[in-house]
Amino acid sequence: MADKYLLEDGSGGYLLEDGSGYYLLDGGGFVLKPAGLHAIQCGLGKWPGLHAIEHGHVAFPSYAAVSSFACDGVLIEDGEGIIQTSEFTDGRQITFTCFFKASTATAYLCFAGYCTVTIDESGYITVFAYEIDTAYIFQAISAGTYHDGEWHSLLVSMDTNYSAGNKICHMIIDRAAVSPTITDEEVAFDIGLSGGNAGTGSDVSDYEIAEVTMDASYIDFSVQANIDKFVTASNKPANIGTDGSTAYGFTPKIYMHIDDGEAAANFATNRGSGGDFTITGTLSTSSTSPSD
Repeated sequence: MADKYLLEDGSGGYLLEDGSGYYLLDGGGFVLKPAGLHAIQCGLGKWPGLHAIEHGHVAFPSYAAVSSFACDGVLIEDGEGIIQTSEFTDGRQITFTCFFKASTATAYLCFAGYCTVTIDESGYITVFAYEIDTAYIFQAISAGTYHDGEWHSLLVSMDTNYSAGNKICHMIIDRAAVSPTITDEEVAFDIGLSGGNAGTGSDVSDYEIAEVTMDASYIDFSVQANIDKFVTASNKPANIGTDGSTAYGFTPKIYMHIDDGEAAANFATNRGSGGDFTITGTLSTSSTSPSD
Protein backbone atom coordinates (compact mmCIF):
# COMPACT_ATOMS: atom_id res chain seq x y z
CA MET A 1 0.00 0.00 0.00
CA ALA A 2 1.34 3.42 -0.92
CA ASP A 3 2.14 5.91 1.80
CA LYS A 4 -0.77 8.21 2.58
CA TYR A 5 -0.74 11.68 4.10
CA LEU A 6 -3.53 13.63 5.72
CA LEU A 7 -3.46 17.25 4.57
CA GLU A 8 -5.22 20.42 5.72
CA ASP A 9 -6.26 22.91 3.06
CA GLY A 10 -6.16 26.06 5.24
CA SER A 11 -9.91 26.30 5.71
CA GLY A 12 -10.48 23.36 8.01
CA GLY A 13 -10.97 20.81 5.20
CA TYR A 14 -8.91 17.65 4.94
CA LEU A 15 -7.31 15.91 1.99
CA LEU A 16 -5.85 12.46 1.53
CA GLU A 17 -2.75 12.20 -0.65
CA ASP A 18 -1.87 8.69 -1.76
CA GLY A 19 0.86 9.34 -4.32
CA SER A 20 -1.54 9.51 -7.24
CA GLY A 21 -3.55 12.61 -6.41
CA TYR A 22 -5.53 14.51 -3.79
CA TYR A 23 -8.97 13.44 -2.59
CA LEU A 24 -11.27 15.75 -0.65
CA LEU A 25 -12.61 14.27 2.61
CA ASP A 26 -15.70 15.23 4.51
CA GLY A 27 -15.76 15.37 8.33
CA GLY A 28 -16.39 11.63 8.55
CA GLY A 29 -13.45 10.75 6.37
CA PHE A 30 -15.34 9.84 3.18
CA VAL A 31 -13.83 10.68 -0.18
CA LEU A 32 -16.09 13.18 -1.90
CA LYS A 33 -14.30 13.91 -5.17
CA PRO A 34 -10.86 14.56 -6.59
CA ALA A 35 -9.70 17.97 -5.43
CA GLY A 36 -6.96 19.97 -7.06
CA LEU A 37 -6.58 22.22 -4.03
CA HIS A 38 -3.43 23.83 -2.73
CA ALA A 39 -2.71 22.02 0.54
CA ILE A 40 -0.39 22.29 3.50
CA GLN A 41 1.15 18.92 4.29
CA CYS A 42 0.64 17.96 7.90
CA GLY A 43 2.12 14.48 7.65
CA LEU A 44 1.03 10.99 8.53
CA GLY A 45 3.02 10.96 11.77
CA LYS A 46 0.65 13.45 13.37
CA TRP A 47 -2.24 11.03 13.14
CA PRO A 48 -0.90 7.54 13.85
CA GLY A 49 -3.28 4.89 12.60
CA LEU A 50 -4.41 6.73 9.48
CA HIS A 51 -5.17 4.07 6.90
CA ALA A 52 -7.31 3.43 3.84
CA ILE A 53 -10.01 0.78 3.89
CA GLU A 54 -12.45 -0.41 1.27
CA HIS A 55 -14.73 1.65 -0.95
CA GLY A 56 -12.70 4.83 -0.66
CA HIS A 57 -13.30 5.36 3.04
CA VAL A 58 -10.49 6.61 5.25
CA ALA A 59 -10.33 5.90 8.98
CA PHE A 60 -8.48 8.19 11.36
CA PRO A 61 -8.75 9.16 15.05
CA SER A 62 -11.41 11.75 15.82
CA TYR A 63 -8.95 14.45 16.81
CA ALA A 64 -7.55 14.49 13.28
CA ALA A 65 -10.83 15.94 12.09
CA VAL A 66 -10.77 18.90 14.50
CA SER A 67 -11.40 21.93 12.33
CA SER A 68 -11.30 25.68 12.68
CA PHE A 69 -14.44 27.56 13.65
CA ALA A 70 -15.65 31.14 13.89
CA CYS A 71 -15.07 32.83 17.22
CA ASP A 72 -14.50 36.33 18.57
CA GLY A 73 -11.99 37.73 21.02
CA VAL A 74 -12.28 40.52 23.56
CA LEU A 75 -10.41 43.75 24.12
CA ILE A 76 -8.87 44.11 27.58
CA GLU A 77 -8.13 47.76 28.31
CA ASP A 78 -5.43 49.25 30.52
CA GLY A 79 -5.95 48.24 34.15
CA GLU A 80 -8.88 45.96 33.40
CA GLY A 81 -9.30 42.21 33.49
CA ILE A 82 -11.46 39.14 33.93
CA ILE A 83 -10.78 37.38 37.23
CA GLN A 84 -12.05 34.80 39.68
CA THR A 85 -10.74 33.69 43.06
CA SER A 86 -8.45 30.82 42.05
CA GLU A 87 -10.19 27.45 42.31
CA PHE A 88 -6.98 25.55 41.69
CA THR A 89 -5.08 23.60 44.33
CA ASP A 90 -1.29 23.73 44.52
CA GLY A 91 0.35 21.17 42.28
CA ARG A 92 3.18 20.48 39.87
CA GLN A 93 1.41 20.62 36.52
CA ILE A 94 -0.34 23.37 34.57
CA THR A 95 -1.51 23.99 31.01
CA PHE A 96 -2.45 27.40 29.59
CA THR A 97 -3.64 28.09 26.02
CA CYS A 98 -4.92 31.23 24.29
CA PHE A 99 -4.82 33.45 21.21
CA PHE A 100 -3.60 36.99 21.78
CA LYS A 101 -2.91 40.23 19.90
CA ALA A 102 -0.81 43.06 21.37
CA SER A 103 1.08 46.15 20.26
CA THR A 104 2.32 47.81 23.44
CA ALA A 105 0.65 45.89 26.25
CA THR A 106 2.21 44.71 29.47
CA ALA A 107 -0.31 42.07 30.51
CA TYR A 108 -1.06 38.86 32.32
CA LEU A 109 -2.31 36.78 29.40
CA CYS A 110 -3.12 33.86 31.69
CA PHE A 111 -2.63 33.44 35.41
CA ALA A 112 -3.61 31.05 38.19
CA GLY A 113 -2.37 32.02 41.63
CA TYR A 114 1.39 32.44 41.48
CA CYS A 115 1.76 30.92 38.02
CA THR A 116 1.61 33.44 35.20
CA VAL A 117 2.06 33.82 31.45
CA THR A 118 2.85 37.45 30.68
CA ILE A 119 3.83 39.69 27.81
CA ASP A 120 6.18 42.50 28.84
CA GLU A 121 6.80 46.03 27.56
CA SER A 122 9.18 44.70 24.89
CA GLY A 123 6.87 41.93 23.71
CA TYR A 124 8.63 38.96 25.32
CA ILE A 125 6.48 36.10 26.64
CA THR A 126 7.41 34.90 30.14
CA VAL A 127 6.17 31.81 31.98
CA PHE A 128 6.67 32.09 35.74
CA ALA A 129 5.93 29.62 38.54
CA TYR A 130 6.42 30.29 42.24
CA GLU A 131 6.04 28.42 45.52
CA ILE A 132 5.19 30.73 48.40
CA ASP A 133 6.63 28.76 51.35
CA THR A 134 10.08 28.16 49.86
CA ALA A 135 10.22 31.05 47.35
CA TYR A 136 11.25 28.50 44.71
CA ILE A 137 10.82 29.78 41.15
CA PHE A 138 10.83 28.54 37.60
CA GLN A 139 10.96 30.94 34.66
CA ALA A 140 11.01 30.67 30.87
CA ILE A 141 11.36 33.73 28.58
CA SER A 142 10.74 33.62 24.83
CA ALA A 143 13.57 34.42 22.44
CA GLY A 144 11.27 36.37 20.12
CA THR A 145 8.92 39.30 20.71
CA TYR A 146 5.23 39.56 19.85
CA HIS A 147 4.23 43.24 19.95
CA ASP A 148 3.31 43.27 16.28
CA GLY A 149 -0.46 43.80 16.37
CA GLU A 150 -1.09 40.33 14.93
CA TRP A 151 -2.97 37.36 16.38
CA HIS A 152 -0.74 34.63 17.80
CA SER A 153 -1.57 31.21 19.17
CA LEU A 154 0.11 30.36 22.49
CA LEU A 155 0.27 26.94 24.15
CA VAL A 156 2.14 26.47 27.43
CA SER A 157 2.47 23.39 29.62
CA MET A 158 4.70 22.80 32.61
CA ASP A 159 5.65 20.01 35.02
CA THR A 160 7.79 21.00 38.01
CA ASN A 161 8.07 17.49 39.44
CA TYR A 162 11.73 17.29 38.39
CA SER A 163 15.10 18.30 39.79
CA ALA A 164 16.91 21.56 39.03
CA GLY A 165 17.60 21.92 35.32
CA ASN A 166 15.21 19.12 34.38
CA LYS A 167 11.74 20.57 34.77
CA ILE A 168 9.52 20.47 31.70
CA CYS A 169 8.13 23.58 30.06
CA HIS A 170 6.70 23.68 26.55
CA MET A 171 6.14 27.07 24.94
CA ILE A 172 4.48 26.82 21.52
CA ILE A 173 3.81 30.04 19.63
CA ASP A 174 2.10 29.95 16.22
CA ARG A 175 2.38 26.14 16.20
CA ALA A 176 6.17 26.21 16.58
CA ALA A 177 8.21 25.29 19.64
CA VAL A 178 10.32 28.21 20.82
CA SER A 179 13.58 27.87 22.74
CA PRO A 180 13.08 30.05 25.82
CA THR A 181 15.74 31.16 28.27
CA ILE A 182 15.19 28.99 31.35
CA THR A 183 15.78 29.70 35.04
CA ASP A 184 15.48 26.39 36.91
CA GLU A 185 17.72 26.12 39.96
CA GLU A 186 15.39 24.44 42.46
CA VAL A 187 14.31 20.95 43.46
CA ALA A 188 10.85 19.69 42.47
CA PHE A 189 8.17 21.91 44.00
CA ASP A 190 4.45 22.59 44.08
CA ILE A 191 3.33 25.67 42.15
CA GLY A 192 1.27 28.12 44.22
CA LEU A 193 -1.82 27.81 42.04
CA SER A 194 -4.27 28.34 44.89
CA GLY A 195 -3.05 31.77 46.04
CA GLY A 196 -4.88 34.83 44.78
CA ASN A 197 -6.88 34.98 41.55
CA ALA A 198 -7.04 33.34 38.14
CA GLY A 199 -7.87 34.93 34.81
CA THR A 200 -6.44 37.47 32.36
CA GLY A 201 -5.71 41.17 32.84
CA SER A 202 -3.74 44.23 31.70
CA ASP A 203 -1.14 46.23 33.61
CA VAL A 204 -0.33 48.79 30.92
CA SER A 205 -2.07 49.54 27.61
CA ASP A 206 -4.58 47.32 25.79
CA TYR A 207 -4.51 43.84 24.29
CA GLU A 208 -6.93 41.40 22.70
CA ILE A 209 -7.40 37.78 23.73
CA ALA A 210 -9.50 34.78 22.75
CA GLU A 211 -9.98 31.07 23.44
CA VAL A 212 -8.40 30.96 26.91
CA THR A 213 -8.06 27.57 28.63
CA MET A 214 -6.34 26.61 31.88
CA ASP A 215 -6.09 23.36 33.80
CA ALA A 216 -3.89 21.89 36.53
CA SER A 217 -2.76 19.08 34.25
CA TYR A 218 0.03 18.53 31.75
CA ILE A 219 -0.31 18.21 27.97
CA ASP A 220 2.82 17.17 26.11
CA PHE A 221 3.09 19.84 23.43
CA SER A 222 6.21 18.21 22.01
CA VAL A 223 3.67 15.89 20.34
CA GLN A 224 2.34 17.56 17.20
CA ALA A 225 -1.06 15.89 17.48
CA ASN A 226 -1.60 17.69 20.80
CA ILE A 227 -0.87 21.05 19.18
CA ASP A 228 -3.32 20.20 16.41
CA LYS A 229 -6.10 19.75 18.97
CA PHE A 230 -5.93 23.46 19.82
CA VAL A 231 -4.61 25.15 16.66
CA THR A 232 -5.28 24.27 13.02
CA ALA A 233 -2.54 24.00 10.40
CA SER A 234 -3.42 27.54 9.28
CA ASN A 235 -2.90 28.84 12.87
CA LYS A 236 -6.59 29.35 13.56
CA PRO A 237 -8.49 28.26 16.68
CA ALA A 238 -9.49 24.62 16.51
CA ASN A 239 -12.95 23.61 17.62
CA ILE A 240 -12.21 22.23 21.09
CA GLY A 241 -15.85 21.61 21.97
CA THR A 242 -18.34 23.68 23.95
CA ASP A 243 -16.53 22.90 27.22
CA GLY A 244 -12.95 22.33 25.99
CA SER A 245 -13.18 18.57 26.40
CA THR A 246 -12.51 17.80 22.73
CA ALA A 247 -8.92 18.98 23.22
CA TYR A 248 -8.30 17.94 26.82
CA GLY A 249 -10.22 14.68 26.89
CA PHE A 250 -12.13 16.06 29.90
CA THR A 251 -13.57 19.44 30.86
CA PRO A 252 -10.71 21.76 31.90
CA LYS A 253 -11.06 24.05 34.89
CA ILE A 254 -11.23 27.18 32.71
CA TYR A 255 -12.42 27.81 29.16
CA MET A 256 -13.25 31.42 28.19
CA HIS A 257 -14.80 31.76 24.74
CA ILE A 258 -17.35 33.69 22.70
CA ASP A 259 -18.83 32.72 19.36
CA ASP A 260 -18.67 35.00 16.35
CA GLY A 261 -21.07 37.86 17.08
CA GLU A 262 -21.73 36.85 20.70
CA ALA A 263 -21.81 39.55 23.41
CA ALA A 264 -18.33 40.34 24.72
CA ALA A 265 -19.52 40.15 28.35
CA ASN A 266 -20.16 36.42 27.87
CA PHE A 267 -16.40 35.89 27.78
CA ALA A 268 -16.61 35.97 31.59
CA THR A 269 -18.89 32.92 31.54
CA ASN A 270 -16.62 29.97 32.25
CA ARG A 271 -17.36 27.10 29.85
CA GLY A 272 -15.00 24.94 31.90
CA SER A 273 -15.72 23.10 35.16
CA GLY A 274 -14.90 26.04 37.43
CA GLY A 275 -16.95 29.09 38.36
CA ASP A 276 -17.62 32.20 36.32
CA PHE A 277 -15.44 35.32 36.24
CA THR A 278 -15.90 38.90 37.33
CA ILE A 279 -15.23 41.68 34.81
CA THR A 280 -13.14 44.62 35.96
CA GLY A 281 -14.11 47.46 33.64
CA THR A 282 -16.12 46.93 30.46
CA LEU A 283 -15.37 44.27 27.87
CA SER A 284 -15.73 44.97 24.17
CA THR A 285 -15.37 42.74 21.15
CA SER A 286 -11.91 42.69 19.63
CA SER A 287 -11.34 44.62 16.39
CA THR A 288 -10.49 41.39 14.56
CA SER A 289 -10.76 37.71 15.38
CA PRO A 290 -8.12 34.96 15.41
CA SER A 291 -10.48 32.96 13.19
CA ASP A 292 -10.63 35.68 10.47
